[in-house]
Amino acid sequence: MINENYFETYFYLSRNELIISVFQKNNSIKIYDKALKNENNLKDIDYSKVEIFLEENIIQIEKINKNFLNEIYLVVEHKESLHTGISLKINNDRNIITEKDINYLLKDAKQQIRQNYFNRSIIHMIIESYLFDGVKYTYLPKEQNCSNFCLDIKFICISKKMIKELELIFQRHHIFIGKIICANYAKDFFSKETLDICTMARNIHGGCNENEIILIPKTSKKKAIFERFFHFFS
Repeated sequence: MINENYFETYFYLSRNELIISVFQKNNSIKIYDKALKNENNLKDIDYSKVEIFLEENIIQIEKINKNFLNEIYLVVEHKESLHTGISLKINNDRNIITEKDINYLLKDAKQQIRQNYFNRSIIHMIIESYLFDGVKYTYLPKEQNCSNFCLDIKFICISKKMIKELELIFQRHHIFIGKIICANYAKDFFSKETLDICTMARNIHGGCNENEIILIPKTSKKKAIFERFFHFFS
């Protein structure tokens, strides 16, 4: 068998179209790509069609990979995805802003979003700007001191109920959801480029937005909802 780590599979879901694409990890070449357009103008994602489309493509993908399809990345376009922002401020007494300061604000912001939107899960967390004594930066300057520091953070969340429905579909086929990516976020980020949606999502997942806080599973790989920070200051 070929090592499953040589490939990545992305599954785009929307009310109008389903797409499944497989990429080689080492060179980003797409080795499999299938799409299904919904003829009817559906009001929501049809989960029964998602499962049928998945079943129709699993065998073909496993033949190409010469291995079982165990992990998939979902690219979700849904009208009820929540985009919200939060701004947090600290008085810094002319001290240098440290990694510890940033992490404290990030954790505080995340906790506030969880408390206010308890029926949703965070799938993206993006730093939109850093404000040092009223001066805005889109990146974190090194060795920057200030009296007042403000961090503007954007969150993208989706319904926990929706995640559960999707998890059940893929669990029935012994497939773990590695990450959920917001399709509209990917499209906005690559609005000036001519990329297909799965390639956009793959690039987002690869960390192309340096201001996105990458979230990883809280416990084991069996969990599909991402829960804590890593790589932000690497």
